[in-house]
Amino acid sequence: MSKITIIILIKPGKPFPATIVACRRVHAGRRVQGVPMPERNQVTVRSTRQAKAVAEVLPTLPGFRSAPEIHAALRGAGERIGLATVYRQLRVLTGQGSVDTIRGVGGEMLYRHRRVSPPHYHLACRACGVSVEVDASEVRRWAERVAAQAGFTSVADTVQLSGLCPLHAGR
Repeated sequence: MSKITIIILIKPGKPFPATIVACRRVHAGRRVQGVPMPERNQVTVRSTRQAKAVAEVLPTLPGFRSAPEIHAALRGAGERIGLATVYRQLRVLTGQGSVDTIRGVGGEMLYRHRRVSPPHYHLACRACGVSVEVDASEVRRWAERVAAQAGFTSVADTVQLSGLCPLHAGR
């Protein structure tokens, strides 16, 4: 499946509708009507008070947290921010590589400020959600070997390990 970039020019101070000036495959670094195209997977967004608040609260929270929990922490600190904005900022931060994500027990996405460089893996407790980073370099080597045998390159992987932490193992 190929990706198509849609470029929309919005004139400052002008309300929608915007003008679609291109709807074609555009390579990073090229310009369309003088506008440089971002690198692949680069997420650009204007800096706002809410974006800064979300980015600053994440390192203060223990472990992985859901967007509603992050929203509650922000509201508890007096920040005026909507839940949709929190989701949007988490998506941006994830795209920038500064946030780790895992699926919670109920299937919801959980977020945490990234402390180490990718790739890395997490082992999460199914009962309480506590997680630890684990060395799963063997998994990475296996994925690269399987991909190479099939003729694939630039392999991306997602591995989520779950179990019961020592506190919940005996229950």
